Order: sequence, then C-alpha cells, then structure tokens
Amino acid sequence: MFPEQWAGRGGPAAWPARWPDLNPLDFYLWEHLKPTVYATEVSDVQDWQQRIQNGFETVRTTPEIFQPVRNSLFSNAKYCVEAQGGHFEDFL
Repeated sequence: MFPEQWAGRGGPAAWPARWPDLNPLDFYLWEHLKPTVYATEVSDVQDWQQRIQNGFETVRTTPEIFQPVRNSLFSNAKYCVEAQGGHFEDFL
C-alpha cells in the first residue's frame, strides 16, 4: 500500500532493530502512559480505551512533558552525526 515508504528491518530504508537511542518518543510515551492506563485493574475494553484517551489528552495538553525526551533526542542525534552514523554508545 505504501511502497518504498517505510523504515524497518529489511525495508528500503535500513533501520537497526531495537535501537531506542534514535526512537525515544515510542519508548518515552509508553512509559509515560502505562502508569495512567494500568493504575488499577481494567474492567473492560471501553474502560481501557477511555484510559488511553485520557492519557493522550494529558500528553496533548502538557507540552513540557516531552522536554526531557527532546533534549535526549537532540543530544543523541548530535553524537550520531559526530560518529558519522556509526556506533556512538561510548559517547553517552
């Protein structure tokens, strides 16, 4: 459906598996939402969906919530450029 439009393992744009250094939003967002969604036992699908929506609403209305991840992404991108796309874990 979207030929040549995705990045992934074996795709047209190679991207290393499990490389959280340049994908922090995925990891940060879920770590932020999990405590909200699963604070108590989920009673049904509608309850679960509502909790997820509430969590995203909090994220949407609190822009500073992602400042730490912005800082980290900028720093990691800088190290990646300095390493010319190579490994840069030793810089962190």
